[in-house]
Amino acid sequence: MTKHHLTEEQILAHATHSASAGLSLLVACHLTLCPDCRHRHELAVQVGFALAEEPRGPGADLLAATLAGLDAPLPSPTPRRHDPEGVLPAPLAALLPGTLRWRTVFPGVGELSLPVPFEGPLPPRLFRLRPGMRVPDHHHEGAELSLVLTGGFTDDGGHFVRGDVCARDDQQLHRQRIDPGEPCIVLVVADGALIPRTWLGWLAQQIHPM
Repeated sequence: MTKHHLTEEQILAHATHSASAGLSLLVACHLTLCPDCRHRHELAVQVGFALAEEPRGPGADLLAATLAGLDAPLPSPTPRRHDPEGVLPAPLAALLPGTLRWRTVFPGVGELSLPVPFEGPLPPRLFRLRPGMRVPDHHHEGAELSLVLTGGFTDDGGHFVRGDVCARDDQQLHRQRIDPGEPCIVLVVADGALIPRTWLGWLAQQIHPM
């Protein structure tokens, strides 16, 4: 059961189509896994329509036009891609090829960049982490948002499993222990690169920047 959810701001940004492409993808994937946030998202859309029906200023027409498109069907990807891992939410599986080619960025860690427009220095990415591993301590140059798709991990914020959202900022030291049993696949949307705090992490960063 999902315990770590989206914020109201993230849900509202997605509901009003004002989120970045990376955040929009992560929110859409989380909504397929979390009934609670789906309900909150539906309420946000309904409130948006109610506001659009009662113009209150010069921006009312723009708000109404934005909200009018919320129920428009999303374009279907062509061709429809299957889910090679068997665990990926539909919005993500639609973006991927038949075989995932993970790039090793650290012993036990594979990375896959996603074909999604992005505004910052890094694209949205998938990471596949070996069961039971300890991720070297690190900071981030900016905010990082992660969605667990399979397996799980524990850090200072608690225990995160499938469907959980983990948010970290550039002020927090990130310590992660991957759960044993199965690989942990995580969708990550980050504003900046990872900054290692151990010599092993620093060495890996020189070989494969993250």
